[in-house]
Amino acid sequence: SGSSGGGGAQSCHAEWIVLTLVMVRDDALHTGDLSFARQHFDALVPAALAHLIDPQWGLVKTADVLVDWPPGQRDRFNVSVYNAVANAFAYRALRVLVELAAWLSRPDDAARHAATAERLRRAINHHMWNGSAFCDGICSLTPHTAFHSSAYLLAFGAVNQTNRPAAWRYVRDRISSPVSPRPAGSWPPAPPVGSHDGMPCSSYVAQYALEALYAGNATDHGLSALRVLESDVKHSWLHMMARGATTTMEAWDTDEKPNLTWSQCAAGARLDPWATPCPTLCRPRPLRT
Repeated sequence: SGSSGGGGAQSCHAEWIVLTLVMVRDDALHTGDLSFARQHFDALVPAALAHLIDPQWGLVKTADVLVDWPPGQRDRFNVSVYNAVANAFAYRALRVLVELAAWLSRPDDAARHAATAERLRRAINHHMWNGSAFCDGICSLTPHTAFHSSAYLLAFGAVNQTNRPAAWRYVRDRISSPVSPRPAGSWPPAPPVGSHDGMPCSSYVAQYALEALYAGNATDHGLSALRVLESDVKHSWLHMMARGATTTMEAWDTDEKPNLTWSQCAAGARLDPWATPCPTLCRPRPLRT
């Protein structure tokens, strides 16, 4: 449990609250059944955290965020009451509400949540963008730029068109071995091999990093994300397999969390949204009411 830092109380991390709403949306896509969303739509609205938006800044105000797990994988993220993680998840949740409202034939709700999402997106890009990456909070107050800030915002579509190329380059270039252009004529691109760690995040956030790479630059055609997927550096799924894992581990290796679990639900669950944004991989059944 924890305090919201203003604007109401939370019962758990902001991310978990939002993911409840995202799961309802994904369930509707995968089953074609809108009955649960229809019955509980109004009760789900607070999960978008819009009630925590501070009118002074136009940003969600809460310091109750997980950011990443284990804690050593947070890239020194500087948590403040106006932080990039909570605002990224809130933006994602608002866009989910827009989708659900449209599916449920609630145009007024869809328009209202879309307007709130757009105001939040503008505030994020105005207050948290430093010209080359997203700050962990309001740049004038919290200037540190952890990998997670840009990765989450890019993955969730909260970055405006002007800032997107630089944000994408920042996420890509923070992954070591650096993701470099593939040689002409080679396919697939050679995976980065070496002693570098790879993504500066955990296996939990890795899926969001991949989504950021895939969605942030259409001209890259997903090649940078593919190189990360093929990588055998320490922070990679191939490294987990080399350690003997048969499913996703709680951390990339035991030196990052000595008591890690070898079958971690949070780390593995991040692989399941893959089919959701990719119509070529998943063709959901027609929605039924």
